[in-house]
Amino acid sequence: MSVLDLRQANEVVSATIVTTDAYVAVITVHKRPGSASLFQLIEDNVAAVLYEIRGSLVHVDAKYVTLTTDASLAKAAIAYETVTDAWVYVQVRVKSAVAGVPGQVEVYVSGD
Repeated sequence: MSVLDLRQANEVVSATIVTTDAYVAVITVHKRPGSASLFQLIEDNVAAVLYEIRGSLVHVDAKYVTLTTDASLAKAAIAYETVTDAWVYVQVRVKSAVAGVPGQVEVYVSGD
């Protein structure tokens, strides 16, 4: 997965994924340290999912720390998360809430 650049003010980036039984990254953004980023997650009326948000100062999988874990997103629901800490990279990962029942999630991100 590529990293989407969110370092310019007022940018919006997005990605969509069908979930599996294990966490998979939907979107990874490179943002200005200390800037606020708003994440909008939309489940596309398929099935409930779980999501987590992770942050890192370097784009190395083992260096990410979990900021939000196992948050639930119901079928056809919308959730919002804000990251204001000084993370340079922020990643949203999703998985199916029920094993073997995939959902579909859109993630939109804007930065200041």
